[in-house]
Amino acid sequence: MIPLVFLPETYGPILLVRRARHTRKLDPKANVVAPHELEAADLRELAVRVLTRPVRMLFFELIVSATCVYLALCYGIFYMTFQAYPIIFQEVYGLSPGVQGLCFLPIGAGAICALPVFFGWDAYLKKAQEEGRPWTRKEEYRRVPLACIGGPLFVISLFWLGWASREEVPFWVPMLAGIPFGMGFQLIFMALVCFISTSHILILPHG
Repeated sequence: MIPLVFLPETYGPILLVRRARHTRKLDPKANVVAPHELEAADLRELAVRVLTRPVRMLFFELIVSATCVYLALCYGIFYMTFQAYPIIFQEVYGLSPGVQGLCFLPIGAGAICALPVFFGWDAYLKKAQEEGRPWTRKEEYRRVPLACIGGPLFVISLFWLGWASREEVPFWVPMLAGIPFGMGFQLIFMALVCFISTSHILILPHG
């Protein structure tokens, strides 16, 4: 893992500060000041603002609270599925604990299948940005479409698992429901975690 000290700075306000300082260094008479330099440098005020920002966003910004509720729901279903698998495959189908553990493999396979979709969308997005398409300037259009694919897959997998978990249906039928489950879960999280990390740009540009 590359130490954090070697990673490049990507925060916009800090980059502007560095650019302003570089400009003043080259030309001492230049009256160039970055917006971040005009803000109060009080450490206590800065700490309070940074520490309370997530709470303010969670409770007072619908876009953040709705996304967090949806992610929490998906996370809850994900862990409940791990509790449901032993009930389904051991009690309904009579599989041993060791064999039942193999039934989780399709979930991992589905998560891996989500990666080509993610990289394909990333390449399409980059091409659209180079072409200057207007929709690429909106943060919500950059990652959320992946969740629009993952959401239906997630729901379909749950219906598939619930409907097929019967003695008269072979055990591999509900087992294969793990593929759309893992794929949908992975796409939802890759999309919405990236989206929520950039949502402050949309709603708190100065705070």
